[in-house]
Amino acid sequence: MNGDRGLPRQPYRRRSGGAGLGWVWFRRAERASPLTDRHNRQDILSKRDGDTMRRPAQPSLVRPTPVEPGRVPRPRVWIRNLVGLALGCGLMGGAAGAGKIPLAHDVDLGRMYGGWRIVATIPNPFERGMVAPYDVYSPGPSGSIREDFYVRRGSFDAPVKHFVVRDFVKPGTGGAFWQVQIFWPIRLPFLVLYVDPANRYVIFGEDSRKLGWIYAREAVLSDADYQAAFSHLAALGYDPLKFRKIIQTKEQIGQAGFWNDGVRSSEAAKTVRENPTGPGRP
Repeated sequence: MNGDRGLPRQPYRRRSGGAGLGWVWFRRAERASPLTDRHNRQDILSKRDGDTMRRPAQPSLVRPTPVEPGRVPRPRVWIRNLVGLALGCGLMGGAAGAGKIPLAHDVDLGRMYGGWRIVATIPNPFERGMVAPYDVYSPGPSGSIREDFYVRRGSFDAPVKHFVVRDFVKPGTGGAFWQVQIFWPIRLPFLVLYVDPANRYVIFGEDSRKLGWIYAREAVLSDADYQAAFSHLAALGYDPLKFRKIIQTKEQIGQAGFWNDGVRSSEAAKTVRENPTGPGRP
C-alpha cells in the first residue's frame, strides 16, 4: 500500500524510446501530487484474508483520462489543416517569386456584408468534401468583420456546421486587405481581388496564388459570370484550370467541372450509414 493513503502501489513503468525518463518523472509527480479529482470520490475496497474490508473514502489522484482505442484527443482537424495549408502556401509573406498580387480598388464594405455562397475554389485538403458552404459577413466590434461560416461535409444529409471567426481590414488598403483570425493570435491574409460591379460575385485570393475563391450571392452562378471571373483570375496570374466549382445544389453532384471529391449523393450517404465498410464510400 502507498503509505497511509490506502491506495495500491503501482510500479514505475518505463516506455521504450527517449520518453522513458519523462514517463518515470510523470509517474512520480502523479503519485506525489496533492491535486484531487473532487468529482470522482469513491470507496476504496481491498481484500484481506478473503474478506472484503471497506476503507474510508479517499480522493482519487489525478490520472490521465482513459481514451478509447482509435480516438486520440487532438486539436480540431479543420483548424490544423487550414493553418498548415496557409503556412505551406506562404500566406504569411507570399511565395518566393510570386510577386504581390493587385488588390481591388475602393472596396465598399457595406456592399460586402450579407450572405455569400462559395461557388469555386482551388482544391485543398481543408475544403475537401464541402457541400453548400455559405458565409455571412456583418459588422463586428472595433471595426472588425464578423464572419459566420456554415458548411456540410460529405453530403446534403450531413448536419450543418457553424463556425464564427473575425476578419480585420488593414488600414490604407482601400478595404481590400482582409485578415482572417481563426484563433488568437493567428491572422491569415484574405485579399479582395475583384468585386463585380453588379455585386453578383467577388474574388478572394492571396499572394502565392495557390489558394483562391469565387463567392457569389446566389447558389448558382451563370456561365457568363464564371467565364468573366476566370478571365479576371488569369489577368491576376492565376491558372483558371486549377479551379473547381463547389457543389451548392443536389443537382450539381457528379457534374463535370465540379469538385466531387469526398461528396456523396443522399442515396450513397444512406448506403454508407447502413453499411460503413461496403460500397458507396467515396
